[in-house]
Amino acid sequence: MPKTISIPASSSTRATSALAGISSLSICSMAIASSSLGAEWRTLPARTPEDNAIVSPGEDPLEASRMRKLNISLSDKFVDFIESQVASGEYARANEVVHDGRQLLQREKAAYREKILILRGEVGIGVAQARPGRLSRRTIAEIVAELDAENEHRL
Repeated sequence: MPKTISIPASSSTRATSALAGISSLSICSMAIASSSLGAEWRTLPARTPEDNAIVSPGEDPLEASRMRKLNISLSDKFVDFIESQVASGEYARANEVVHDGRQLLQREKAAYREKILILRGEVGIGVAQARPGRLSRRTIAEIVAELDAENEHRL
């Protein structure tokens, strides 16, 4: 029989997310053990380290690699934020909060790189126009005033 851990019955919503990946036989034995313990406690099978491999949403579980462990120090403010996200029920574990933060940072950096590529292209167009002498005689202030006037006219 597998080793078991007990959790309060009020944590049943978290227990549901923890049940993902547990075989139906383990769930049946959990239900039997739960009924013998009474309504106040539920028993869940203990998980092995191999059971705790994290797969990101959208990734193929068969292709995903196991997570490596990294110990880091965080400010109290950051720890409080992570704990509040888990306490809100939006996340089951702290590593999910960090995972979403990493994904957001990756998207922001990709958007920044794209923006830089676009700006470099625009600068290239300006340089190509400046070489043969196709420059505007207007000042930046005049151009900004013209654009402001166009925006006011649209409203």
